[in-house]
Parts: sequence; C-alpha cells; structure tokens
Amino acid sequence: MEIEAEIKEILSGNPGQVLLDLSHMDYIASAGIRILLVVTRSVMKSGGKIAFVSLQPRVRQIFEMGGFLKVFPIYATKEGALASFR
Repeated sequence: MEIEAEIKEILSGNPGQVLLDLSHMDYIASAGIRILLVVTRSVMKSGGKIAFVSLQPRVRQIFEMGGFLKVFPIYATKEGALASFR
C-alpha cells in the first residue's frame, strides 16, 4: 500500500510526535486499521507519542465497533491532540 510506505518513511526518521489527521478519510478497512496499529506500536515503542484527530462519523463507528477507540489516542481537534503532546 502506498500510504504504508509513506508512513514507514516518515517513521524512519524516528519522530517523537506523530499527529494523523483523518478528516478526509470516510472509510477504513481492516488493512488500514492494521497499518494504524503498526504505526501506533512503532511510535510508542520508540518512546514517542501519537494522536489521531478529526475522525469522520463512519470511521469513528468502525473504530468503535472494533474496540479501537480504547487503543488509539483520538482527539476531536488538532489543538486537543497537540496539547496531549505536552
């Protein structure tokens, strides 16, 4: 997947903070969730922080049904997500 390669390239720089804005994502399949799980684990394993922001209702529903609202640090706004990094 193209997005997976892009995310891996970003993570290769070992960023301390990662903010993923999902406002333009209106659907996510299991493969996409797997990528987000890998990214989250990778960032946290290296001591970094990650936050997801602006989930569309359908994506939020998918996360909720799968129990991922408890797994991923999700915020309604970028400001809230950035505040979690402090």
